[in-house]
Amino acid sequence: MQNWMSAKMARPVTGLFTITGLMVLVAVVAFASGFGGCQSAGPLIAACPWPSPVQSAEILKLAPLGTPRSEVLEKLKSAGISGNSGANESIFYCDLWKQPSGEVWHINVVLLFDADDQLYATRPAVAATDETAKS
Repeated sequence: MQNWMSAKMARPVTGLFTITGLMVLVAVVAFASGFGGCQSAGPLIAACPWPSPVQSAEILKLAPLGTPRSEVLEKLKSAGISGNSGANESIFYCDLWKQPSGEVWHINVVLLFDADDQLYATRPAVAATDETAKS
């Protein structure tokens, strides 16, 4: 009788362990894949606290007027600034600036390059919606 009870008692413990192990495994996989809590997809993007003229001045500290395009892009990348080139690459739209704190700022600066591929001016970027609102 003792063998029958010990065999019967061992079965639920094994089953419970298997179910518990499975639940732990599912929880670990869910957490690791991003479904296990309040994980964000990346850093939050905040509006830059500086007005456009200050943003331009800060960028010009990194890459002064007359700097070749390739050097400008290297310096921007090193400083955490990303963006996109225009169709003919005479324009570079600065979009995001990752700060040392990890915060990412949305910036609003356009860099203009001359025929010799040198930085000759900066301008505030104007969104299409801004132009239509003025009409």
